[in-house]
Amino acid sequence: MRRRVWRRLDEGTAEERELAPVVLDSERTRVRVMIGVFGVVCLGSSLVSLATALGVPLFPLGSMPPPITLAVFAFGVVAYELLTLLGLRYVERRRLILPDLPRYGNTFAEVSFVSLLLLVFARVYSPVLAFETPILVVYAIPIILSTLRLSFGMSLFAGAAAGAEYVTLAFVFASARPQLAGESGLFWYLVSFSKGALLAASGAVAGVVALQIRKRIDATLALVRERQRIVSTFGQYISPAVAERLLGAEAPVGSELRSVTVMFLDIRGFTRFSEKKPPEEVVAYLNRLFGFMIETVNRNNGLINKFLGDGFMALFGAPFSDGRDSQNATAAAREIVTELAAQSERGDIPATRVGIGIHSGLAVVGTIGSSERKEYTVIGDTVNLASRVEQLTKELDSSILVTEPVYRDLGSDRTGEELPAVRVKGRDELVRIYKLS
Repeated sequence: MRRRVWRRLDEGTAEERELAPVVLDSERTRVRVMIGVFGVVCLGSSLVSLATALGVPLFPLGSMPPPITLAVFAFGVVAYELLTLLGLRYVERRRLILPDLPRYGNTFAEVSFVSLLLLVFARVYSPVLAFETPILVVYAIPIILSTLRLSFGMSLFAGAAAGAEYVTLAFVFASARPQLAGESGLFWYLVSFSKGALLAASGAVAGVVALQIRKRIDATLALVRERQRIVSTFGQYISPAVAERLLGAEAPVGSELRSVTVMFLDIRGFTRFSEKKPPEEVVAYLNRLFGFMIETVNRNNGLINKFLGDGFMALFGAPFSDGRDSQNATAAAREIVTELAAQSERGDIPATRVGIGIHSGLAVVGTIGSSERKEYTVIGDTVNLASRVEQLTKELDSSILVTEPVYRDLGSDRTGEELPAVRVKGRDELVRIYKLS
């Protein structure tokens, strides 16, 4: 089945959808430059023609007629390019992929404009004026700007078309008017052919430049795709904002000692629940719970550092802190408990309770592992104590327990009660804890 010339963006491949806006922007830039260049030529030629008609030549023109022909030509090019610009806007508005065929046609038209100028000058003024003056240089404009088409083939085509049209016109006029070639006709033919070959070669050079630009754009788009993939992957574990900052290299490269708030969450009675359910139901249950819990932690500037079977450890204050780590952690904990109760009451999930322990303090934060596998994690007594506090929620029949440093940071949000100080495993001194409402 033959592919249609005009296709919508949503019908293209991922690469085509990414490249289409770049191509449109590049084409618009090229068209605007053409409009600017030939607009200046049109204005300048018109002023010179007007001054000459008024008997006030701006510079000696000898017997050469006023350059009104050049002004008309430049105006025609500007009008054509304005229509091209409107066409590009239509393509963008209709969300189409700009195909190569009309771009090749546009390339041929722009080169042919120059050949038309050469033809007009040869007929209106003289072939000598047309073929021996720098009109040939005008071909360089569409050839140079063809690099913005981001296609080696189109630049090569522009140069080849310019060379072929120039040589054809030169040979036609020389055949019709032998005096154009003079006495040494062979030499003139060789020079004309050499000029055409030079135009074709310049198209090849422009194509190489276009190819290099295209490669760099493709590399940039590949980096963007990889960045989006990483952000999407990170976004399953941390908030997109944190992922963007990590990719922006704002996070410390090595390990560091910093103040963090650590949250441990455990689903109560999960062992009894899972032993009586098929595996797929258990997985669906966990996914349902973790779904809103992860979203809640992310929304409160936290990071799910690792899952622990029927629970997880979340980190607040690393790799970045907004100065409200304790407040963010307790806010996330309260939202989780509230939403869990609501879903249980509605019958969306079986009756479920969680235990959450939160502690703030200094910890070593950074990347650990080998060259084959690394993990961003947090290590230290702060982590151990947060885990111990979470385990105390079972003994003290509480959903959320926090240590004194966390409770002290809450300020006006201190809604809870202080419990008797307890001794936790691995610590000699008593730990003051608070039960949040």
